[in-house]
Amino acid sequence: MSVRRSLFGLLVVTLIGAACWPAGRDRTAPVPRNVILISIDTLRADHLGTYGYSRDTSPAIDAFARRSVLFERAVTQGESTLPGHGAMLTSRYYGSYHSSPVQGGPPPEVDTLAEILGGQGFATWAFVDGGRMRRVFGFDQGFDHYEDERVKIKRILQKVEAWLDGHQAERFFLFVHCYDVHTPYTAPDPFGGSFVDPQYRGTFRPNAANFDAVESGRLSFGPDDLRFAIARYDGGIRHTDHHIGGFLERLEKRGLMDSSVVILTSDHGEEFQEHGGFQHKKIFRYPNLHVPLIVHAPGRSPRRVADPVELVDVVPTVLDLLGLPPHPGTMGRSLASIVDGGTDEGLAGRVAFAEGTIPGSGWRTVVSRRHQLLHDVQRDESRLYDLQADPTEQVDIAARQPAIVAQLLTVLRERLAENERRNPGRPAEPRPIDEETRRQLRALGYVDE
Repeated sequence: MSVRRSLFGLLVVTLIGAACWPAGRDRTAPVPRNVILISIDTLRADHLGTYGYSRDTSPAIDAFARRSVLFERAVTQGESTLPGHGAMLTSRYYGSYHSSPVQGGPPPEVDTLAEILGGQGFATWAFVDGGRMRRVFGFDQGFDHYEDERVKIKRILQKVEAWLDGHQAERFFLFVHCYDVHTPYTAPDPFGGSFVDPQYRGTFRPNAANFDAVESGRLSFGPDDLRFAIARYDGGIRHTDHHIGGFLERLEKRGLMDSSVVILTSDHGEEFQEHGGFQHKKIFRYPNLHVPLIVHAPGRSPRRVADPVELVDVVPTVLDLLGLPPHPGTMGRSLASIVDGGTDEGLAGRVAFAEGTIPGSGWRTVVSRRHQLLHDVQRDESRLYDLQADPTEQVDIAARQPAIVAQLLTVLRERLAENERRNPGRPAEPRPIDEETRRQLRALGYVDE
């Protein structure tokens, strides 16, 4: 069955690609054979060297970025795993398929990238790190095989390698996800503690319960503790980078870097008291929304792109690079012409959208190349920040820039209206959560589950 499906998929992609290749695209660039999508959960972009970080957290990812197309201002569509991966894997905003904040992934009627590519003859396999990515949340839709055991990055990649040994002849979509950067920040040595100050004598342990205790005033927390927490987070990045680097090298040896679209990204970032809080559950600011997006496609030249893009752009971009037609229902825009080396004029004035999905949150936001507008739809209040002059968003300039507020608010309301138009308007079906999933969520710090 796999050989027949592979041959069928190759024929379909070749014929459709020849007929539907967009005007202005580089027709000489090779059509990739496979798609490999890597999501490093909770990875904020500005803690990677290639995004300007001072620590050497990411030598392998930095090297990968130097041979790829890097989007400097990629924005996730929600503040947590479910909306971020929903955008990444369906090209839909969370509010377009959930009528109210719920703890669920895409419903069955929303097509995933796995379903789309599976219909074109691709083998579709996923290796995820459990937690919010467990199949109970719906992300397994369309995958021939979906492994959601909580085993962390080293073991996940061992499983991926074993799978590649038996499936490399097929055209495939491979999705890889890990939680090693997420709380609790306990990545093993030699990398997990590599940035910790040896003079630190505190006893703080950076897990969700302790961060919540600090926010509520129940636990004392000083500058040394903050530096320790950030160092442990950065150690998790360095640990993950080490394993991702080895994986990319092995892809190279297999010849897959020359035949595959390889995308590295994240579902959301993390916060360290930039605005008084921690993690990614309470505050809706740029450190949590800014994620890496690095796209490597065979035959394309590396470049950096400054205009804002969104995780909902991943699915249209993949389909376009494969020469497949756009899929009905997607809400993102293809970045394939940019990856192919075309001008980025189509991104001029582009604005990225994100929405709060935690129950009770009224925050929605749009990010332009220079500004971020935060708008509370419940209280009809807006805040505006200049990300160029004030990258940590300390000064609200909404009163001084009413024209920019009005312009961005118009875009935000258009996105909300489109969500409402597409939304089925019925409550989501509750998904029963088994005890093992609850245990994994508690270990990750979702203490209310």
